[in-house]
Amino acid sequence: MSSPTSDMTDPARTMAHQSSMFAADLARDERGTKIEVSRPHPPQEVLDQMLQADAIGQLMRERGQALSFTFSAENRLMSIELCDSHGELLRTVSTSEAMEIAAGKPGH
Repeated sequence: MSSPTSDMTDPARTMAHQSSMFAADLARDERGTKIEVSRPHPPQEVLDQMLQADAIGQLMRERGQALSFTFSAENRLMSIELCDSHGELLRTVSTSEAMEIAAGKPGH
């Protein structure tokens, strides 16, 4: 037996629902204190950007690749690694190359 999962597979709808539930939980307080939440979910442009990022991530997964971002507290530098589908490092990439990969250029 299957059940409809359209709400669960739509990241924007899921995020908006979770945000609304979070806002409702904040508004409820056992001591009677009310917390005002002016915006129960992210603005639409943020949700659109999240969908675009998810689409890029899906494309990379289909290619068997992922970008991994790490920050070194020691030297305060960020590095970006191109990894395979098992998380193994293929190579370190520059910020501009990571942007090109995210825009659709295959990372070799």
